[in-house]
Amino acid sequence: MKFIKSNDFLNKANFIISSSSCQERAKKLINSNPSLTKTTHHIATSITFASEEAKLDKTQMASSSSSSSSSSSSSLFSYTFTLFFNLALFLLLLLSTLSKTSTQGSFSEEVSETIALKRMEKTTHLHFYFHDIVSGKNPTAVQIAGAGDGSVMGFGTTFMMNDPLTEGPESNSKLVGRAQGMYALASEKNIPELLMVVYYEFEQGIYNGSSISILGRNPVYNDVREMPIVGGSGVFRFARGYALAHTIWFDAKTGDVTVEYNVYVIHS
Repeated sequence: MKFIKSNDFLNKANFIISSSSCQERAKKLINSNPSLTKTTHHIATSITFASEEAKLDKTQMASSSSSSSSSSSSSLFSYTFTLFFNLALFLLLLLSTLSKTSTQGSFSEEVSETIALKRMEKTTHLHFYFHDIVSGKNPTAVQIAGAGDGSVMGFGTTFMMNDPLTEGPESNSKLVGRAQGMYALASEKNIPELLMVVYYEFEQGIYNGSSISILGRNPVYNDVREMPIVGGSGVFRFARGYALAHTIWFDAKTGDVTVEYNVYVIHS
């Protein structure tokens, strides 16, 4: 096994420290970025402390170069560990502060995200049933715009909805939320295709008050339709993902429909 000579290693280590200027960069980051979190501040402080230790170890090693080989090896190990710990912490802090905070008057402010300390994203699977009722005395969806040609369900027909979301397929099943928004017939063909602009707000458990937003094309005659999740709130803040819709019941006379949803949402 080949070892690096102490003097050679000292020269290389000294070059790394002097070229990277770890201590000075850490101080500049602390002074120039007041939006750093407390934890990131601790990292920056640790870098400064590690730099001081590294320089002290380097000085001690240089002054004791004539001492025994075992003592020199121990000092070399200590210096190596301190040096790389220092550099690793500096890189972590550098990655976490890649974007700077900038202010555009009092109207807007760009806030830097701490990448290294960001919470891990998780994927949640939601399963529920969507009931769109257009008939009867208490419909959950009403027409707000008609087709240009005067037809009842032609191109451009638009509905506003406040549809219940339930745990089971029955309309009297446990209510878990509501779907609020609009859908419109967006195809000039005989096969209906809907444009969905819908806000799904949930009312149960840890998801109470949280929501996801869907904006997408819904070709209703397809067995399974996929639509994108474009955002969310509450638990589902910064949400993205997709929803799979499958019609399980449709009344051709009234237009009422029940749709099964399997939603996969990625959120922080």
